[in-house]
Amino acid sequence: MKKRVIDTDLNIKSYRDYRRLIKGHTAKSLHEMYDDIYFEKHVGSKEMSDVFFKSLGLTETKYTKIPLEIAQIKAGDIVLDIGCGRGEMVFQSANKKAHATGIDYSEAAIKIARNIQEKHTDDIRSRITFLCCNAENLDFGDNTFDTAFLLDVVEHVSQSELYAILREIRRVLKTDGRLIIHTTPNIWSRSVGYRLKSIAKFFLTGKTAVHPIVAQFQQLKSDPDYNEDKLFLHINEQSVLSMKMNLMKCGFKSRVWLNNSGNIWASPKGFINSLISILYKLSGLKYIFGSDIYVVALPVKK
Repeated sequence: MKKRVIDTDLNIKSYRDYRRLIKGHTAKSLHEMYDDIYFEKHVGSKEMSDVFFKSLGLTETKYTKIPLEIAQIKAGDIVLDIGCGRGEMVFQSANKKAHATGIDYSEAAIKIARNIQEKHTDDIRSRITFLCCNAENLDFGDNTFDTAFLLDVVEHVSQSELYAILREIRRVLKTDGRLIIHTTPNIWSRSVGYRLKSIAKFFLTGKTAVHPIVAQFQQLKSDPDYNEDKLFLHINEQSVLSMKMNLMKCGFKSRVWLNNSGNIWASPKGFINSLISILYKLSGLKYIFGSDIYVVALPVKK
C-alpha cells in the first residue's frame, strides 16, 4: 500500500488544482517522499539514473553541464552542493581537483552518494564529503566556501525555508565566493504562458492545450514504482523576478536569466520566421514562455 502524504484523491484537472493541493506544504512535511526509489529512478529520468550509476556520477548531464561551465572550478577550490541528491555535482567537482562537500536532508540520497563514493579511486574519494543535514542550519564556519551550488532545490522548499537556506549560504560563502542556482520550471510559463499557448492552439485547431502538470500526472499514474504524491514536490516554483527579489532580501546581488527561451515558434526558416524570432526575443515573451532559470549570485559586502 502506497503511503500518502497529500490527503487528496489526486484528481488533478488544472494547474489551479495543483497549487491548491501543495498549499501549506514544506520540505519538512514532504521529507519521506525523497526515498531510495526517487533517487534511484526518478531524478531527471530513468536513463539519466542509469548513466549516473554506470559512470559513478562523473558523466556530465544537462543538469550539471551549465552549472559547471559557469562555476569554472579550479584545483583546490572548496565547493558546497546544497541538496546534493545522489552527488553528481560533488563527484564532478572533485574530478576537477576541488574539495567538494555535498549535503542533503534525505538519508536515502546520502546513502546512495556514499556508496558511489566508495567505488571511486582514493584520489577522488579523499576530496569528497557527504553529510545528512538541514541546509537551514549549516555546520560550517563563516567564509568557508569558494562556490556553492543550489541546483533544483529552490522549487522543493517553502518560501520561509528558502530564506533560511539563502542566508546560511551567504554566511558560509567567502566574500568573493559565488552561489550558482538552477530552478525549473519558471512559474510564469505554467500560468500566463500556458494560457497564451492554449488560446493560440484553440484559434488554430479548435482544441485547448493540456496543462503540463495534468499530462505529467496522467503519465505518473501509469508507473507502478512511482507514488503519485511525488508529483507535488514542486511547492515553490519561481519566476526570474521572484528569484531576483528573494536573493536581494537575503543579501545577494545577482544575475538571473532564462537559458531556455521557450520560443513558441518553429525553428526559423526564411526571412519571416527569422523576423518573428527576433521580435519574440526582444519583446520579453521569453520571460513568460521560458522554463530554466539560472542564477549567479554574489554576497553583498556588509
